[in-house]
Amino acid sequence: MLSGQVSEEYAQAVFQMAEERSLTSEVQEQLSAVVQACHDSAELFTVFYHPRIPTHVKKEAVRSLFSPVLADFAAKFLLLLIDKRRENLLPDIVKAYGRLLDKSRNICEVEVVTTEPLDKAQQNAFTAKLNGLTGKNIQLINRVDKKILGGAVLRIGDKRIDGSIASQIEHLRSILLKKEVTRIGVTS
Repeated sequence: MLSGQVSEEYAQAVFQMAEERSLTSEVQEQLSAVVQACHDSAELFTVFYHPRIPTHVKKEAVRSLFSPVLADFAAKFLLLLIDKRRENLLPDIVKAYGRLLDKSRNICEVEVVTTEPLDKAQQNAFTAKLNGLTGKNIQLINRVDKKILGGAVLRIGDKRIDGSIASQIEHLRSILLKKEVTRIGVTS
């Protein structure tokens, strides 16, 4: 089974447990904090993720550092990951969990790529239009890329809508290259 599928399954299980306890947001924050703590501390990162560190050392680290601040089942979940030797999947599980949380809140993340940063009015216009089109609460992320020359590129989930000038030029270029060149009106 692919690690992405495994991560999705773990995320789904934790999300269902959190939902039953009305702790979906808290668990997201807690698990994200664990991932962040591991990335902020090289020593903790090594203890938590290194395959040669014994399981009992990892579990003791989780118990001493995280159990006091985590929901009981979230701490048990981390211990289960360690027992199953799946702790390396935690960052992917947290991302998948976040997507499930957004879906439950009817939130859709949309990336808008433009040549210049969008101002507040432009962001609000994009958000309002996309809210109406999708029926979802749009969370807009603006990324700047001068290579698109103008226009915008939208990414909604795995869909891409390219309204950039660069793509229009490339489309025109491919059409022109396919046309047969003739000597119209040219005499020798």
